[in-house]
Amino acid sequence: MAAKIVATRNTICEILNKFQRDDVMMEELRAIIVYFSRLNYTCRHIMEYEITPNLVFHSKNDSNGSYAQTPGTRQDHCLVTYNNTVYLFGGFINSTSQSSDPNFFFSAALPFTTDTIPWTRLDTKNATSVADPACIVEPDLGYLLIIGGYSDFLRNPGIQVYNFRKQLWNEPNLIQGIPQEFITPTYISYRPRATLIQPGVVFIWAASYNGDDTNSFVYNLTLTMNGPWQWTPIQTNNTNLNVTNSPGIASSKGNAFIFGGLTKELTGFESHKEMYIYNPNYGFVRPNINVSSQVTEYKPIVVIEFDLETFQMSNVEVSSNFIINRRRAAATLIFGSDVVLIHGGIAGPLGYNTTDSMIAYNMTSRNWTTEIAIIGPTLKDDNLNLPTINGFDLNYNPPSYTESLSVGALIGIIFASVTAIAIVSVALTRMWLVKKRQRHLAELADIVNNNDLAMREWAKSRPVFTVINGQKWTKL
Repeated sequence: MAAKIVATRNTICEILNKFQRDDVMMEELRAIIVYFSRLNYTCRHIMEYEITPNLVFHSKNDSNGSYAQTPGTRQDHCLVTYNNTVYLFGGFINSTSQSSDPNFFFSAALPFTTDTIPWTRLDTKNATSVADPACIVEPDLGYLLIIGGYSDFLRNPGIQVYNFRKQLWNEPNLIQGIPQEFITPTYISYRPRATLIQPGVVFIWAASYNGDDTNSFVYNLTLTMNGPWQWTPIQTNNTNLNVTNSPGIASSKGNAFIFGGLTKELTGFESHKEMYIYNPNYGFVRPNINVSSQVTEYKPIVVIEFDLETFQMSNVEVSSNFIINRRRAAATLIFGSDVVLIHGGIAGPLGYNTTDSMIAYNMTSRNWTTEIAIIGPTLKDDNLNLPTINGFDLNYNPPSYTESLSVGALIGIIFASVTAIAIVSVALTRMWLVKKRQRHLAELADIVNNNDLAMREWAKSRPVFTVINGQKWTKL
């Protein structure tokens, strides 16, 4: 098929040939969407390859077609949620130019009720854009922690702190207690992963950029509303652990669960199968549990279910009518729901076209979804009892901490390498909580049926994702 030629002013760009392949669902295969724009007098294009395009949400462009007010195409960034709002930080705008975008911090309030994501560009004074950092939200006090990352001119960014309440970056009273070196640049600059496992305890997993070593850094973080914060390193028994880069990190009951990651073969798809658990009382625990599926070039997405009651891990079969090849993306759990958002990354059959789109995965239905109903963090894992592993009791009940996993919490995991990143979603499921949630929804339905006006209004306004047609925003 002949390539399309698109001309704008004095610039002509030759767009790649449309990709074709034999597929039983060829009639549903969307033609490659090509969006053309001018960026610093250079050509840029986006090529996406997806099935069932109405499950994809795109960034809203401003009036002149520019991405200046939106993240636009984005890879190696991070995505978090706070107070029913999605926040995007850092990353690169394309895969060929590893230079940071001067516009690197955005928000979009839920629900997304239009056919595009309503991004808002936020102030970045005193902040530095980095790619592939670890991002943590402290929900009680309202802080976003950006840990590590890298850019074309910076290899040791340390930690950056955003105050959601004041909308300010790196207030001196908050960051003055952070050790100057914090973590060796070799580790912190290359795709660290982190989670807040207990009130004031931050777990960080990091590998050196050449893949020769992996280290973990656990800090006891003393948080106060207005600072200063105190960071105290905690020694860990991290010897004899396999080298992994960019594993998935999830937390529950005061533990950090480290799923998979890439081994020394950082330029390929060689992924680590063993799962580790970190507990502040015992250090690292190896439960002899293996990730049940390998990531391959032909299977870039794997969904794995991990039952916290039984510690059983199994593959989840997702609908075959949605296939997406996406790498170097960002993912986040919508807090209080069972939906994970996956944004941006490199998409397309040729594997180097950065995209602006977002997809959503629902843990309960085990499928890609267009709808999100957020009830709020009303159900947590406080009553969950983790099994004893190697004689260690892993259960911990925090006295006051609101980021416990909600019902059927689905944690998005990103596997990273130089040439490939596979997105793996690990479903931390508890059937008794799912049933409890169903009863909770039934009670709400009863209230609505009893003509409670307020609840009727709540039911009508519940957050949903609107099904969109990807062709609406496309201009050739």
